[in-house]
Amino acid sequence: MENYQKGELEMVWKQSNQNIENIEQIGDGLDFKSSAVDMRGWITGKMNIFTRKGNLEYETLFKTILKAYNHYHPERIVPVEIKGWHGKSSFEIIKEIDKLVIIKYQRANHSSEPIRTQIEASKKELESLIYSINYLWKGVPLETKHLAFEYCMKMNIKETPKGKSLTDGEFWTRFFAWRSMHNKFTLMLDALDKLGFINYSGGFTTLNKKLEIQEIL
Repeated sequence: MENYQKGELEMVWKQSNQNIENIEQIGDGLDFKSSAVDMRGWITGKMNIFTRKGNLEYETLFKTILKAYNHYHPERIVPVEIKGWHGKSSFEIIKEIDKLVIIKYQRANHSSEPIRTQIEASKKELESLIYSINYLWKGVPLETKHLAFEYCMKMNIKETPKGKSLTDGEFWTRFFAWRSMHNKFTLMLDALDKLGFINYSGGFTTLNKKLEIQEIL
């Protein structure tokens, strides 16, 4: 403190008091009455309120709190066992603030060891998929190839890693051959299906209710 000039010390003191007042105002202005069923829901709700109000400072604060909460208390969806073509598979979905971690265990047959597949779907990828479903949905089941094309265009994915175009009549053949992308895309659809937002089966997607990113993350 002795290194500060008098005027500088006064400025630091005023700024410190202002920061304390801002923090106190946040606490005083919080309404703990909420329809949320848990702490994660309450924090998310407050973050969304400040996002809608355009209050970047408070939005960032609650986003940071939620990120810390998710780190120490990751939300896990209880594995769902489903009957598959070659036996049984199960899903585990971990919700984080800016992504979904999707884990699938699949048996090639009843006697084999399950194969574990894990992907991370970023907020941008989920938002692009949500946009594509909502945009194309006209009350008729959506073919996966049409949904995949809209998703790629929204994500600005115009070619495969081998440089093959995804904007011409060969889209579906090339997209399907791009196994890592195809598998990730279908796992994202599977996750939305398990969460109850869509029905995804037989290469078709049916929307159960309007999709919003706030409902997923």
